[in-house]
Order: sequence, then structure tokens, then C-alpha cells
Amino acid sequence: MLMYFQHELKGRDPSVHYLNDIKREIPDELGNLKKLQLLTLTKNEFIGSVPASIFNLSSLKVLDRSLNKVSGTLPSNLGRGMPNLEEFHCGENNLSGLISASLSNSSRLRILDLSSNSFTALSFLASLTNCRKLKVFSIADNPLNGVLPVSVGSLPTCLGNISTLRYLGLAYNRLNSSIPKTLGYLRDLIEFNISYNLLSGKIPLEIRNLKAIIFIDLSKNNFSGKIPSSLGGLDKLINLSLAYNRIEGPIPDSFGKMLALEFLDLSYNNLGGEIRKSLEGLVYVKYLNSSFNKLRGEIPIGSPFANATSRSFLSNDTLCGDSKFNVPACVIQSPKRKRAILIVYIILGVGLLFLELAFTYVFVRLRKTRNNTNEVDLTLVKRNEKISYYEIEQSTEGFNESNLLEYGQDRIVSMRCDVYSFGILTMEIFTQTRSSDEIFTGDLSIQHWVSDSFPTEIHKVVDPNLVQVRDDQIDAKKQCLLSIMDLALRLTLVAPDVKN
Repeated sequence: MLMYFQHELKGRDPSVHYLNDIKREIPDELGNLKKLQLLTLTKNEFIGSVPASIFNLSSLKVLDRSLNKVSGTLPSNLGRGMPNLEEFHCGENNLSGLISASLSNSSRLRILDLSSNSFTALSFLASLTNCRKLKVFSIADNPLNGVLPVSVGSLPTCLGNISTLRYLGLAYNRLNSSIPKTLGYLRDLIEFNISYNLLSGKIPLEIRNLKAIIFIDLSKNNFSGKIPSSLGGLDKLINLSLAYNRIEGPIPDSFGKMLALEFLDLSYNNLGGEIRKSLEGLVYVKYLNSSFNKLRGEIPIGSPFANATSRSFLSNDTLCGDSKFNVPACVIQSPKRKRAILIVYIILGVGLLFLELAFTYVFVRLRKTRNNTNEVDLTLVKRNEKISYYEIEQSTEGFNESNLLEYGQDRIVSMRCDVYSFGILTMEIFTQTRSSDEIFTGDLSIQHWVSDSFPTEIHKVVDPNLVQVRDDQIDAKKQCLLSIMDLALRLTLVAPDVKN
């Protein structure tokens, strides 16, 4: 074992005493330690390239040279000379170029950290399918500038088959594809960080298969669509960030089932609808941010909202609630008020329906009547037949009243008197009386009764349930009823020609 940590040498091999006077470059002589199993050079200020001889130490199990300033590229035979390698740490250096596919020869690899360098390709991912023991893989903060390949090196084909993977870090890579559906194959994944990329598309439903996941960060991308409700089934999830995307739709009610959640960031999206009451069950949440969305309605007051501040709800549509959130108080409507508003809407709807039916019916009847009149006139002109008194008497069964044409109350014959009945029916509905009731005797009829009260006292004849003194909407209701009764009275006028 040989460790050189922050300029301090530690080891059990007397043959390396020369490292006490180590310079800023990694000495090539390290490649002569054929039995070396652990080499840690982390947190120093090494510069230059890594000697190629180090990559031929076949006994090496751990190689850690992270947090230095070494540059250059990784050798093309990476992995072939280190078949026993279990941990490879080279994060936070200045390495660049391609990563060789020969890395797959290190089939015992458990940890692979290539983060914070300048690597430029993902083609090596295909080789990782041979690394069946890989648990931690991070290539975050590299200018990969590409997509997760579909054929060679694709995330579904490669990493999806590494069932042992626990940590997957792909942040800060400028990837511009979408999350593959086969991410769901990584059923034992604990942490998934793909933030600060250019990824787009919808969040795949298959993410629900990550039952062991405790950390998901999809922030700073271009994801769109709705949040899958199945995400609420991840009951071990502690940290969830979807901030700075284009996600829309409501917050799933199923989020209330993520009882282990401590961190939830939904800010800077296009989420709408109300904040779900079910979120009050997230008692362990310490950080909640839903600012810069299109949320509306009341902000709940139970956990985790009890400890939230106004910053968590900035720049939304029409939120209301406690004054500590810097939002207006919610207007609570009483059941009576809601019922009154509902009645108004019903009356308006029924009234408009009656008006539409009445005008349509009158229009159709007028059109039909004119056509029939023209036909009759032509027939009379052409035939001009004479009919005897005896024929009329026989055809009317001795002038029986049952053969009279339809007429109004003053016995004025009209072929449009069906409208008269429609007006009577309208009055009966809104006054809750019948034209045959006992009160309508002699000269008093239902239409005279309504007409005498119209318009100033119309509220005295209509159903009392429709207009109440304490009703906030009484003026609107009266106006609506006046329109309906005005139409009904017009339809019951004696002279049919006036009904137009």
C-alpha cells in the first residue's frame, strides 16, 4: 500500500523512500511496484501526465489520483493491464480525450469516478456491460456535448444491464437527448443525478421501478409534460428536484405518499392547479419550493407548510392563505352562497334554453306556414272548385265543435297557436301553479295574473324559492325572471300576429 495524501507519504514498502523528496510530477518509477494493490495520490498538486507504467500494475485494486491537476489522456490499453482494479478515482483533474473501451477488462470494477474533467465522448459506455459489479459511476461535469447513444453506448443497452449500479452521476455534461425508458432496469439504483444538461422530453413512467432510490435530481433541463403520478410510489425517496424545467399540469396527489421525503423543489416550471392537501402528510420535509409556477388556490397549513416561508410560493397565479406567505386571505364561501350561485346559473341556463327553443320553434313554424300558404293559394287559383253546403255539413259531422281549427281564447283562428301553449307552460313552471287551479276562475287566468304583476311585482307570483330577500344574487335573478316572463307573456298574446 502506498499513500501520498496532501504532501504526506504513507506506506509499507521501503523501496519507495525516494518519494519523500517527491516533485510535482508523478514519478514513472511507481510502475515498478508490481505487487502494489492500493495507490492513493489524492488532494495534491500533481501536474503533467500520469506515467503509462502505472496502468500496467496488474495487482492494483485501488487507484486514486483525484483532486489534482494532472492532464493528458488515459491510455488506450486502460483496463488490460489492471484486471484486478476495483476502484478508479480520477475526478477533478484536467484529463481530456476519449475513454478507452478496454476499461471493460477491469471486470471487478465497483467504483468509477471520471467527474470534473474534459472527456468528450460516451462511446465507452458500451464496454461497461462487462463490469457486472459496478455500483458507483460518475462522469459528471464533462463537456460531452452529445446524446445518450441509441446503439453504441446507449444508456438502455449498457447501464440498464448493470443491475448492481447504485449511483449514477451524469450532471453538467450538456447532454441533449432524453431519459431512456430502460432506466427502470436499474432497480437497485440509490442516487440518480442528471442535472444541468439539455435533456428534453417527458419523464419516463419507468422511473417508478426505482424502488430503492433516495435521491433524484433532474433540475436545469428542458423536460416537459406532466409529472408521472407513479412517482409517488417511490416511498424511500428523500430528495427530489425537478426545478428549472418546462413541466406542466398539476402536482400529483400521489406525492403525499412519499413519506420519507425531506427535500422537494418544483420551482421554475409551468405547474398549475391547486397545491394538494395530501402534501400535508409529508412531515419530514425540511425544504419545499414551488415558486415561479402557475399554482392557484389555498396554501395548506399542515406539515410541511407550517415551517415554509413566502419564498416557497413566489410568483404564482392566484394563491391565497396565511399572511406569512405574503398572499391574500382566501374567500370562504358559505354553503348558502354556493347554493344561491348554483341556482342563478341553473335559472340562466334554463332561461337561455327556453329562449333558444322558442325562437327556433317560431322560426320553423313561420317558414312552414308560409310554404303551406303558397301551396294552398296556387291550388285554389288552379282548381277554383265549388263546394256545396251539404258537403260541408257532411264533412264536419253537422258542424261539430271537435272539427274546429285551433284557436285562442277569443276564438281567433290561428295556425300558430301552439306557441300559446308554450307560453302557458313557461308560466306554470316558474310560478309553480297550473292554469287549471281553483284560483283561476272567471276572468282571472294565469296569464292575467302574471301580466298584472309584471314587471315591478313579478317576485310575488314566481316560486318563492327562486327569489329570497337575503339572497345576494336577487337582482340578477329578478332580471332573468323578467326576461323569461316577458317572453311567456308575448307568446300568450291574443292576436297571433303580435307574437312575432
